[in-house]
Amino acid sequence: MNIKLLIVILVLSGYTSARAQNQYEIDSLSELLANKHLHDTARVDIYNELAFSLRAVDKDLALAYLDTAKILA
Repeated sequence: MNIKLLIVILVLSGYTSARAQNQYEIDSLSELLANKHLHDTARVDIYNELAFSLRAVDKDLALAYLDTAKILA
């Protein structure tokens, strides 16, 4: 019984850690987009990375970023 509880705790802590890391990546990429001097190629790459990071969290926003990247490309 204790081993099952330990496994559940480890799985949940890994999930929480992965979500926190994903949110950090999303925040960092969003900050990069705020740079007005960013080249279009870099901006397209960032939009694509944001879409990839958001795919499991907010699919509508991920698709919006992909559409924006497509327009800029």
